Amino acid sequence: MIKCGWATRSVASGGFRPRQSVACGRRYPEIAEFAKIPGVGPVGSHVFDAFIQTPDRFPDKQTLWRYCRLAVADRSSDGKPLGFRRLDKHGNPELKAMSYWAWNGAVHRRSSNEVKQFYRASLERTHDKTHARLNTQRKIIATMWAIWKKGEPYRPERFLSPADAVER
Repeated sequence: MIKCGWATRSVASGGFRPRQSVACGRRYPEIAEFAKIPGVGPVGSHVFDAFIQTPDRFPDKQTLWRYCRLAVADRSSDGKPLGFRRLDKHGNPELKAMSYWAWNGAVHRRSSNEVKQFYRASLERTHDKTHARLNTQRKIIATMWAIWKKGEPYRPERFLSPADAVER
């Protein structure tokens, strides 16, 4: 968790130091690629890199989504549901917040971008703003993870295609 001699702290608590992190982040090529995704920016790139540490920690994107508090959890007993499906409460809230702010920044831009297009397509499919937002947040996280895991540059056209998912 410690990179460049300073501890990664909560963005919400004001402990994140953007100037120092940008200078330290130049050594990590994945950070520059993350920042190319609309809405992510330098702070989101560094937060994702610091908390994930290495893409090999997660065998698949579903495990990563759970760590980011974006997975849907079912509770059951003896094969019978115990309640409503809801987001898993385990994991790192900073990554969920980072993906939310990336979604918010990209969707509220005046110009069209791939994140906004994905959100609109998801909204047409689901007819629910919350589900469309969560789908888009998951897509942002999965795209960042795939870029890092494969070592490839970010390509906007792959954000809209289902082929950018990393195989298990």
